Amino acid sequence: QTHAISYGVHTTWAVDPYITGAALALFICYIVFGGARRIVAVSDAIVPVKVAVFFGATLIIISYHSGSLVAALELMIKGAFKPEALMGGALGITIMQSMTSGLNLSLTATESGLGTAAILFGYTGSNDAVRNGLMGMVSAFVSSLVCFIVALCIVMSGVWDSGLQSTALTIASFNTVFGAWGGWIVTFLSISFGIGVTVSYAYITRAAWLAVTNGRFELFFALAYCAAGFAGAIVDVHRMWTAVQIMNGVLLAINLFGLLLLMPRLVRSYYGK
Repeated sequence: QTHAISYGVHTTWAVDPYITGAALALFICYIVFGGARRIVAVSDAIVPVKVAVFFGATLIIISYHSGSLVAALELMIKGAFKPEALMGGALGITIMQSMTSGLNLSLTATESGLGTAAILFGYTGSNDAVRNGLMGMVSAFVSSLVCFIVALCIVMSGVWDSGLQSTALTIASFNTVFGAWGGWIVTFLSISFGIGVTVSYAYITRAAWLAVTNGRFELFFALAYCAAGFAGAIVDVHRMWTAVQIMNGVLLAINLFGLLLLMPRLVRSYYGK
């Protein structure tokens, strides 16, 4: 998340990533050292604004390029089931490679299966387990919908094969409608979404850390989390994604192990034994 913010700010305003990383580290320190109450307060303040700006801006882009909607959807479907037709057979792009890449990106976007939702809803949700479970599934759906809308804007605007990547590609699609303001809008969204997720994960990782250490060494956790935020802002994008995929794999393995370990208890609970 801090990398997305840093990349967006650098692309739009040419701000050095080290400066952005230092500013983000200070902000994260302010949030984390304020405890759970400050984390929740900041998260609650960010969410309504970023959601309104995102859906408002993307709706304008889709409406502006509405004539290419059918062609864009057709292109996306062909790209999903026959990627070599778009990328060129010489590249050796296969369905298996596409599925692997899609799985990695889906896990990153929705966090489904990583166990983070269980921690978040376990600490902040109601005592109604069914409601918390439904909300967890809805949150994964919303994340998928947001990613689809961004992809649709990129394809409909015709910049999907421009050679750009990451935030720069999204900025290019917004620029087709908003001109120079497109970069400002995307950068604002990158900052607000990035900070929102960073703040949420501060809550999740803090809860996990306190559970593992039995409530000890909270100062060390806060400093480590701030340092990770700074590192994320300055690291190379390819190394960053490699690290994300490795950590997602570790989280997925741990979560699946925990589910298997708890399965007998879930069965006994279901049958009332």
